[in-house]
Amino acid sequence: MIPIEEAIEMIRALEPPPLTEDQRLAEAAGRVLSRAITAPEPLPRFTNSAMDGFATRWSEVEAAAGGSPCVLEVAGESRAGAPFTGTMPAGAAVRISTGAMLPDDADTIIPLEDVEDTGDRITILTVTGRNQHVRFEGEEITTGDLILEAGTRLTPASLGLLASLGIDRVAVSAPPTVGLVVTGHELVDGQGEIKAWQIRDSNALTLTAAVTNAGGVITGVTRCGDTLGETEAAINEAADGSRIVIVSGGVSVGPHDHVKEAAGNPPWRSALLRPARQSGVGAELFHLLHPSTASEDAGSTVQLGTGGGGVRLAVRL
Repeated sequence: MIPIEEAIEMIRALEPPPLTEDQRLAEAAGRVLSRAITAPEPLPRFTNSAMDGFATRWSEVEAAAGGSPCVLEVAGESRAGAPFTGTMPAGAAVRISTGAMLPDDADTIIPLEDVEDTGDRITILTVTGRNQHVRFEGEEITTGDLILEAGTRLTPASLGLLASLGIDRVAVSAPPTVGLVVTGHELVDGQGEIKAWQIRDSNALTLTAAVTNAGGVITGVTRCGDTLGETEAAINEAADGSRIVIVSGGVSVGPHDHVKEAAGNPPWRSALLRPARQSGVGAELFHLLHPSTASEDAGSTVQLGTGGGGVRLAVRL
């Protein structure tokens, strides 16, 4: 028997290579990128104002930096989504909103609080320096920059970043497909009347919830009795279309435990795990079945087995 930490590392080593699928950005929250993403365009896309105020030429307002107010005519307005399209005359400023495109030749933004505004004319009271409150095209991200590395889990913030760059589809790792096998002649569906010797099945629901919570997709749940033929058929059915098969029950050494033989008698390791001990079972409470084909093969199936006791199963998970 091996420590549970070693068992976990063994399971991780058996993980089949991830498959890639194309996903709409709107449906990709929480998914993991399978390929790195580079910027298809700069951010910001154009030079714009970081403040509400007036776009000016530094050469015409520099005197205000020394305490001499400057008077400029207002030549028009640049708003977010409606840029100023004319030519900014000499001795003039353009009223501008936060995020609006700078007019040609403008290089300095004067915030509203630093001017006296009479409508057609402004008096600039103070200015700090050239390019103040200007956000330049590409100052955050330039075209071709690495944006997100492969293996990154997509968060709301990263999705927003990608959307701002015009990316609407991403390559993500496909969620692992998992087939479940629940063994035991005594197990029946949880509802309705049952015989005195029967047990309501909680394992299927417990495993389904655990797999789903971990990001996997259940392809199906197969129940079978404690015979070799039924167990073989159930494992084969679960493996069809699944990259991982989890078997509950039938993993001990009793005459009715057939999982190991049904899986082809692969190398078998048992892990120490407490609490979760049940009388007669000892400490062999989690068992690993190695894949029947090479884990490097994208079509291989990893098989895992666990004891069938409901409480012990919940503790393991």
